[in-house]
Amino acid sequence: MEKTLQLILTKLDNLDQKVTNLDQKVNALDQKVNALDQKVNALDQKVNALDQKVNVLDQKVNALDQKVNVLDQKVNALDQKVNVLDQKVNALDQKVNALDQKVNTLDQKVISLSETVAATNVKISET
Repeated sequence: MEKTLQLILTKLDNLDQKVTNLDQKVNALDQKVNALDQKVNALDQKVNALDQKVNVLDQKVNALDQKVNVLDQKVNALDQKVNVLDQKVNALDQKVNALDQKVNTLDQKVISLSETVAATNVKISET
């Protein structure tokens, strides 16, 4: 019986040692879990901060998109005005060309009249 008690005491000592080892491992794991929890909390804060920045950027992009749309409308309006001006310039160019032709015609008539007057003056002075 004493041998049995000794065996039981040995087993209890072994179990006590195992429980002590397990307790140390649980404490070590608990410390690691706490450290990981702190890291997760820090990451969560960073993610929230990034989320806020992304939201701000999204708002800025939306505002820029609206401005780009307004600018696009203005550019289209300016393009239409340029087309109208181009048509007016072409019409003015045609008028200038027509006036140039009339001036050339008048110039030829003036030269012809000058020659006629000069010839008439020669005839008058001969008489």
